[in-house]
Amino acid sequence: MNKKLTKSATDKVLTGVLGGISKYFNWNSTAVRIIFVILCLLPGLKFIGLVCYLLAVILIPSSYKRTGFGGFTDQFTASSKQPNRSRKHLTDVEESNVEEK
Repeated sequence: MNKKLTKSATDKVLTGVLGGISKYFNWNSTAVRIIFVILCLLPGLKFIGLVCYLLAVILIPSSYKRTGFGGFTDQFTASSKQPNRSRKHLTDVEESNVEEK
C-alpha cells in the first residue's frame, strides 16, 4: 500500500489540505471540514488550528502540477487535447479611416 498525503486537486475549498487529509484516511471530507471548524472555534485551539493549517498548506505537496504562478497560467498553456491552432495570415487587406460622429 503506497499512499501519499497530498493536497486534493478536486476536493478543495481553499487549498485542498482538508480534502487531501480526508482522502488519505478515507474519511468524509465534509465531516473533516466541520470538525476542523469546530476545533478552531474552541477558545484555546483557535491559534493552534490556524497555525497547523498554514503549516499543512506549506508542507503537504500538491497532487497536481502547476505550471505558473498559483496555477493561473494553466488555462493558457497548450495541451495535447487542443487542436493545433496555427496563426492565420491576412493578405490584400485595405486600411481605411473611420470617422466618429
